[in-house]
Amino acid sequence: MRMLVTGAGGFIGRATVAEAVARGHRVRAVLRPGAEAPAFGAEAGGDAVEVVHADLRQREAIRDVVRDMDVVIHLAAAMQGDDAEHRAITVRGTAHVLDAMAAAGVRRLVAVSSIAVYDVLAAGGRGPVDESCPLETRPKQRDPYCRGKLTQEALIR
Repeated sequence: MRMLVTGAGGFIGRATVAEAVARGHRVRAVLRPGAEAPAFGAEAGGDAVEVVHADLRQREAIRDVVRDMDVVIHLAAAMQGDDAEHRAITVRGTAHVLDAMAAAGVRRLVAVSSIAVYDVLAAGGRGPVDESCPLETRPKQRDPYCRGKLTQEALIR
């Protein structure tokens, strides 16, 4: 399978690329412009990993990158910054990925969100926090990361 992994330079991204290659998949690993490529290219089987740099905030930058893929694993997101930064990277970046997938005919998406989107107080501390936990209903009381991830999830749905 040909997989595109956004956010491939992050902690989860590096592990995802390594696991995908270990399972025999070919990976196009997307890094931010100027980011140094992790060593996964050499460790993961040489040409099994193609490293590309693309700014997800630029619609055109991701269009060519998505072409010829079977699945997109979307991990890229802003990890810090204000609401504008999270809208630019997490939300608009996701919109650009979704648009590029539609244009390229890529129908499989694995999108990674965050535990930050759940309203753990509403769950009352009963049991584990999982997908059955309600989503945050007061995003204005939360941080920009939570608001960005909530908006991202709504966009994907």
